Amino acid sequence: MSMPGGWSPVKPVTLEVIKICLEMRKQIEDNVENGSDSKVYIPLVYSSQIVNGTNYVVKVFLGGRDDGVCVHAKVHQALACSGGKLTLSGFQFPKTFGEPLNPFVRPEIEKMVGTNFKIYIPVVYSSQVVAGINYKFKTLIISAAAMSHWSPVKPVTSKVENICSEMKPQVQEKANAQFDVYVPIDFISTNEHGVNYTYVVDVGGDKCVHAKIFEAGGGKLILQDILYPKTTNENLVPF
Repeated sequence: MSMPGGWSPVKPVTLEVIKICLEMRKQIEDNVENGSDSKVYIPLVYSSQIVNGTNYVVKVFLGGRDDGVCVHAKVHQALACSGGKLTLSGFQFPKTFGEPLNPFVRPEIEKMVGTNFKIYIPVVYSSQVVAGINYKFKTLIISAAAMSHWSPVKPVTSKVENICSEMKPQVQEKANAQFDVYVPIDFISTNEHGVNYTYVVDVGGDKCVHAKIFEAGGGKLILQDILYPKTTNENLVPF
């Protein structure tokens, strides 16, 4: 059983979940293009969450089609005292057989906001236990439109290397660390009342610093913020 408010690990479907999927089959197939062509309908794995009833996210294999894809369906089952009604509350299609099954949090937020995010990175959260668990979290979200104002990620130029060297003391102070290794790698930039640079510096030990620098008119440099520690395989994005 899943902990109240939290999602259970993904696991093979139980008989109870299979029955729910069969009862919801028509509604699920109605949302799938050419859904009536799904001669095979096999629930595979699921995750569940207890909040005013039970939320289920289920991966269902739709065999008998040319592509043999899967659907990820989110179903809410009301409390027994409220009749136990089943409602299709979310839907993702098409999904490949190998795609991981995850709760539909991001799509629901994007729908509420009215835009799709190119970058979606949970940062911090707080929680409250009240008839389940309420979560409040901060997420770094960057739309495709916002990203279009920034340059692609590219290797540092000699100018950016000089900026990195000049700003090293301030970066170390903000990181509360001394870096024996300090090698600028990549950067992105945007022009807005000056030039904003966000760059990656390898500081050794599989750690990096992401630093944001503003170059004002006249060449004055201002350290706006840093992210530290970051790993060498984390993507460079505006922050």
